[in-house]
Amino acid sequence: MKYDIRTLPLLEGVGKHIIEPLQENCSISHFEAGQAIVEQGDEDTSVYFLLRGEAMKQRHREDGVVIGLGIVKRGEFFGEEFSGTEVAYTVVATAACVVLAMPNAAFELAMSCSVVLARVCDKMAKSLRRAYDRMERSHLRSVQARIMQVLEENEGPMIVRNQSDFASMANTTREHLNRSLAKMVKDGLLKRTPFPNHRFKLEVVA
Repeated sequence: MKYDIRTLPLLEGVGKHIIEPLQENCSISHFEAGQAIVEQGDEDTSVYFLLRGEAMKQRHREDGVVIGLGIVKRGEFFGEEFSGTEVAYTVVATAACVVLAMPNAAFELAMSCSVVLARVCDKMAKSLRRAYDRMERSHLRSVQARIMQVLEENEGPMIVRNQSDFASMANTTREHLNRSLAKMVKDGLLKRTPFPNHRFKLEVVA
């Protein structure tokens, strides 16, 4: 399978002299839900673009606790912030995914274009703000408050495919998550809509 990388939002409007050498070095991989796209501690070789599906970033602490770092949506990319030596977190497919891998050297070439560099810097700035919000969220006593922050960070209705993943993003247990969600729905704070395959949609009631 060959993918025209000119359609990637990051590379929109970039000249052919940059696109052509990049295209030659990219590869496509397919992942089923539950498979790791990259794993924490792996060798850092590429930047990854999610062409289809959805995935979740997770950091595994030494004490075995898994912390959710956020969702990767279709059209987004990750890995540009890795150290160049090893992958800083695990990314797990939460649905069937198609992923384009761009070697680090090729990504560096892409960033020689000022438009691409500006887009990458903007994305990293937003990631830093979200990381700060997650740090703040970890100090909130209320599970409900942490759930609301996760939903606000998602910027719209959220399809929950795995309750354990959602619980890790809210820094709570699955049991506490379920109790809090039930209460928030009952109190009219959230709307919960069933989806196929045991999934559900959560949205904040205005």
